[in-house]
Amino acid sequence: MDLNLRQIEAFRAVMVTGAVTEAAEMMFITQPAVSRLIADFEYAVGFKLFDRSRRKLVPTNEGLALYAEVDRTFAGLGHIKSTADAIRNMQIGHLSIVAMPIASTGFLSEVIANFSKEYNDISVSLWTWPRDQALKWIVSQQYDLGVITLPVSDPTIKVDAFPVMDAVCLLPKGHRLCQKSVVHAEDFEGENFISLTAGSRFRYSVEQIFADHKVNPISRIEARSAEAICSLVERGVGISVLGPLAVYGRSGDSLVIKPFRPSIPFKAGLVYPSQRPISSIARKFAAHVTAVAEALADNT
Repeated sequence: MDLNLRQIEAFRAVMVTGAVTEAAEMMFITQPAVSRLIADFEYAVGFKLFDRSRRKLVPTNEGLALYAEVDRTFAGLGHIKSTADAIRNMQIGHLSIVAMPIASTGFLSEVIANFSKEYNDISVSLWTWPRDQALKWIVSQQYDLGVITLPVSDPTIKVDAFPVMDAVCLLPKGHRLCQKSVVHAEDFEGENFISLTAGSRFRYSVEQIFADHKVNPISRIEARSAEAICSLVERGVGISVLGPLAVYGRSGDSLVIKPFRPSIPFKAGLVYPSQRPISSIARKFAAHVTAVAEALADNT
């Protein structure tokens, strides 16, 4: 006869309570059922667990030795249950995020800060990679989720798009265009323009707008990151146009952000590896990210 968990539970219940009657109450079964489970357990292990020469069950030395191991095992099961409860209640766990540089500096920094205050037992890792590399990491399931620009056509990637936002104009404090409520493409004529480096889809969209409106800004400086562009604009080197995620939280004493027209749609969103289920932690974090993105879209 093979061992089964119910037999072990009955043995432990008798050891804990000291009697079959109390063990039966503990297990919500009848006394005969407990006695049968104990008898089957003794048969399975091949030795007596209790001395029945008296009316009271007295553990044998072998029974005491086996109980020590059973108790350790049940303690371990209790720890597993506690861990499972903690994971379910988001009191323990880890979240790994990959993002393009435009989203990692201000936008995701604020989301992570707020998320960590609410779930302070969850550890978070944020990695920044260029778009193509970030997508490769998501496909290989190295991260729980990512934040990148859209569209994405890879069927192995699940996409939750943010609301479409409009690009914005970046001006240094005191610039003549700061007086305008909306900056138009024509206003860039003859202005020093700081662009993203060649190869950027967003740069192509901006250049197409300038070409369509026959606008000729002075393009002498380009930078790979939005962070660098913001810093250059703050120092009065020139003006620029970027997506709203790139300048999230940056408006201040030295940087002025204005609406830009004609509008350049900026599309971004959350991406996940479609080959595996999304964890409860990732779903909760995604809700935080989406809420911030929706609020940002309403204000652009």
